[in-house]
Amino acid sequence: MMKTIIKKCTIAGAVLCGLLAGKPASAQQVEEKRDTLRASRVTAEKRERDDAATQTGLQRIDASKINRGFALFNSPDIIKTLQTLPGVAAGTELMSGIYVHGGDGTDNLFMLDGVPIYQVSHLIGMFSSFNSDVVESLDFYKSGFPARYGGKMSSVVDVRTKSGDFDEYHGLFALGLIDGRLHLEGPIVKGKTSFNIGLRRTWMDMVTTPIIWYANWNAIREDGKDEANQVNGGYNFSDFNAGITHKFSEDNILKLNFYAGQDKAHFGLKEPESDDDGDTIHWGYDNVHAKVTWGNLLASLNWQYDISDMLYLDATAYHSRNHSLIDLGMDEWQWRDSKDAYNTISENVASHVNVTGVKTNLHIRPNEHHHIRTGLMAQHNLYLPSRAFSLDFKMGNIPLQMSNSVDSEYKGMESALYVEDEMGITPWLKANIGARGVLFAVKGKNWMKLEPRASLKFQCGTNTSIRMSYTEMNQYDHSIATSYLDLPTNTWMPSTSIIKPMFSRQFAGGVYSTLPNHFKLTLEGWYKTMEHMYEYNGITTLYPPIDSWENDFIEGKGKSWGLEYGLEYEGEKLSAQVYYTLSWSMRKFEDFYFDWYPDRNDNRHKFDIMLNYCPKPRFELFAGWHYHTGNNITAATYSLHNNDGKYYIYDIYDKPNSLKLPDYHRLDVGLNWHRIKKNGHEAIWNLSIYNTYCRMNAITGQIDMETEETVDKDGFTMYVPTGRYIGTAIGIIPIIPTIGYTLKF
Repeated sequence: MMKTIIKKCTIAGAVLCGLLAGKPASAQQVEEKRDTLRASRVTAEKRERDDAATQTGLQRIDASKINRGFALFNSPDIIKTLQTLPGVAAGTELMSGIYVHGGDGTDNLFMLDGVPIYQVSHLIGMFSSFNSDVVESLDFYKSGFPARYGGKMSSVVDVRTKSGDFDEYHGLFALGLIDGRLHLEGPIVKGKTSFNIGLRRTWMDMVTTPIIWYANWNAIREDGKDEANQVNGGYNFSDFNAGITHKFSEDNILKLNFYAGQDKAHFGLKEPESDDDGDTIHWGYDNVHAKVTWGNLLASLNWQYDISDMLYLDATAYHSRNHSLIDLGMDEWQWRDSKDAYNTISENVASHVNVTGVKTNLHIRPNEHHHIRTGLMAQHNLYLPSRAFSLDFKMGNIPLQMSNSVDSEYKGMESALYVEDEMGITPWLKANIGARGVLFAVKGKNWMKLEPRASLKFQCGTNTSIRMSYTEMNQYDHSIATSYLDLPTNTWMPSTSIIKPMFSRQFAGGVYSTLPNHFKLTLEGWYKTMEHMYEYNGITTLYPPIDSWENDFIEGKGKSWGLEYGLEYEGEKLSAQVYYTLSWSMRKFEDFYFDWYPDRNDNRHKFDIMLNYCPKPRFELFAGWHYHTGNNITAATYSLHNNDGKYYIYDIYDKPNSLKLPDYHRLDVGLNWHRIKKNGHEAIWNLSIYNTYCRMNAITGQIDMETEETVDKDGFTMYVPTGRYIGTAIGIIPIIPTIGYTLKF
């Protein structure tokens, strides 16, 4: 009710000001006035929420901050915004991974409108699955987790989408370097029902398809139909968000939200082959093809009802589906031993996770000193990994067939009950005390866990507070992968009677101060332990094992600690953030090494400096410099040779992650130019430059023994080790300039 009154007063006040000045306010002036007041109100609400929070490690980000930042390929990205925050490691460059307080990247709870989402990246991580056009805000927790969250052990990313305007229609169209976006919102029944729709899709395949067609046509024209190589391929990703909100009254609201995101990639190569038997040239072919699809499907129905001034109900029914499908094949026709030989090989790998659940949250405010939250959650998890291989060979009348398939089904039932109380103990002491009880039932095992949560806030004067927290978190599903990259080949599996739930325990504390002249200072520290972590220990392979994964993944543990420093300035024209992290992240897997060793993303120092400057309403300049010490890789420490030291035998590895790559740093700059068109629509031109000074940052590296070419007494060429090692760092991401256009209507 209060938001509606403020909105109506805003419009009426703008018109009244124009009349009192002797002339009526134009529609554009009213809209600008309303946008200014709306932004001021959102900023005020955010500051009020941040000041009132008792949790450590909490960052609240609204849509305006996301869309003001750097936009690679003209697409603002939520995950890349989170990567700049202290305590968060970004992992591999341009990927949408976050490694929070020493986590492994698979232990972050991502939620879209209260629904868990498993795959949060497109193009193997270059884009996240969250379309910033439809996002209203997000809450990001690194520590101090309230009892209402659970299921992952390192962080919570709670993303909320807009409800849609109940009174007016708005829209947005954007065209970037490789993708396009469309956003529409407005009333279905004015004042009662609204919609919010967002669509994003790459358009690269529209360019590459005709190029490939022309190349194939030209090859056929020049070489002839039977001799030309044929190539096909393509890639695209898409996101679709839709939401409908209906107000039975200001205190009784129903929301229906839907999301579908998918990546599609395919490749094919057909090569002609010839065999001359002395009399005739026989033609055949090699035909190789690959098709990969992966993505998410989410749906939720949410009911919010103010029962009274003291009671508020929030109930949600939801479904989340994650899938990946890989189809590889080869068809071969050859002339062999005066006979036609046909060979067909196919391999299909699939992974599905289906989550269906309901949850209710009841807010109770018995008095001004207590805000009690309690709730129930019941969720059914279904994991369906499969893999099939077949070979069909025929030469003349002799056939040979082989096939193998593995299908697994895992079911898990997760139930949780939580209660937490945000209480004001004294005028200078607040606390959030709660607990979450969880039962995860799988075949042959019931995992029962109690997760205590506690946060304290000591108010030291008007502008400074000290906060402390203790949390325990359990995670019941595991990303089964043979590499550290987030690939479609990775598979989600549940905890079983053999595989234990991952567990973390974290202590955190900090000082938070609002300084004069629009400055804000934060200093946080944490210590975190992690148990029952799993890493692959099998043979080198692209796909993780399905039928033997419980034996091929070994158990270990981790720990992480550090300090985070943040200084923020929010002025009228200039905003700036300076973040610094000093951290340690360690692992101990005794099957690999008997003692603690550094994690791959153990970046001792991390700096992020970001500026946003608006000299005039039409121009917005931004820049960001990002630095962290290099990631770690496993490399040979030394090599063994024969007695005379001339012949190289094999490498010796001292411990995992023994080599630190060169330090990482880059500078991003950008410009937004806003222009109001004659029809009142706003056009925005965006120019962004990623990695401005073209630093080729190392993604991986290796160490090799230097050798010298020599010839022995018998005339044989040998490569003799010199005893010196050469380290090579590999970087592939250069400077990336992009330009984009956005039209708001």
